[in-house]
Amino acid sequence: MRTQLSIAVSPVLRLCLLALLLAGALQPLIAGPILLYEAAALGTLGGSGSTGFGINDSGAVVGASDLPSGAEAAFLHDGMGAAALAGLPGATESAARAINNSGSVAGTSYAGGQAQATIWTNGEATALGSLGGGESYGTAINGAGQIVGSSTTAGGQGHAFLYDNGQWTDIGAGWNGAWSASHGVNDTGQVAGYGETSPGAFQGFIWDGSGSITTLGTLGGSNSYAFSVNNAGAAVGHASTAAGYLHAFVSINGLMIDLGTLGGDSSFAYGINDSGSVVGHSWLPGNTTLHAFLYSGGVMYDLNDLLADGSGWVLREAYGINSNGQITGNGIFQGQETAFRLDPVAAGASLLSLQAPMTATPEPGTGPIGLLGLAMAGIGLWRRKKSQAR
Repeated sequence: MRTQLSIAVSPVLRLCLLALLLAGALQPLIAGPILLYEAAALGTLGGSGSTGFGINDSGAVVGASDLPSGAEAAFLHDGMGAAALAGLPGATESAARAINNSGSVAGTSYAGGQAQATIWTNGEATALGSLGGGESYGTAINGAGQIVGSSTTAGGQGHAFLYDNGQWTDIGAGWNGAWSASHGVNDTGQVAGYGETSPGAFQGFIWDGSGSITTLGTLGGSNSYAFSVNNAGAAVGHASTAAGYLHAFVSINGLMIDLGTLGGDSSFAYGINDSGSVVGHSWLPGNTTLHAFLYSGGVMYDLNDLLADGSGWVLREAYGINSNGQITGNGIFQGQETAFRLDPVAAGASLLSLQAPMTATPEPGTGPIGLLGLAMAGIGLWRRKKSQAR
């Protein structure tokens, strides 16, 4: 295994890195001018809330919604403005995690109480099977239809996998057989994930499609978790700092860059597009409130600051961003929890035109990781009942 360099970036070094990026010395991280956004509430499937996890370049969103019964079901919003959510067929309980530009959807459904990685194509659900164990979880899909996730083996361990047209590749076998999970795959077949290096310690990785695994560093702490990789090979996720908190990071050409927070102790990155824009969420000062963020041009912005005043929104979590800058996640709109889609409405707008103050990336905090931070770093992104347990 190769190992990447890990650096917790100081303000001066961050400026130097930004200068190098602008000069083309590193792969592009910045995505151009900051955009103002308009938020669309996608609604639910009749229950109390919903979350968008994936978005393709047509603006179609997939995710999970509560049903009136309290169960959760996968949904598709076709991206056509005010169109209602459509539940995806299959098991009563399910969650969709990603959608490619052909409209194929990857996620997880439950049959007989067991999780099954699932692909939805042309309105039909197909369970993929497993690596020999009883359960599997689908987490991402690329343009070629390759699906990644985690699956139990015949020995009962959870291993990262890549599924390609009926063929299973046990990525976890390259992780010394220990517990692992994959969460992102780009169009070249690179896979982002993480594995257990010792009891309770995890390391992010990039698998290159030919069996070679590059381990990511941390931000000075013990753990890192990779959740997405773009077509330039830039990976995002979150890693522990020397102080013990989890911070969002982007890994570019072997360099781990600390993206900071929105003023709280921890932040979590889940999506990156090919322009290098990163989305996720962060604690605000006081560590009692989460807000969704966009990281662009070397600065972390509170996405709520990029909406018009009086929008009625509190954007809490962001999980996916497409090549057009559209973003999906979860928020509160006029008191109702709902999935959202953000649409850029002012490309090239000056930051001076924003009515709300911008929140820049501060320095890392100090103190131990909280239980909620650890939970958010784990494989399960379902915020309520379902988790992708080892």
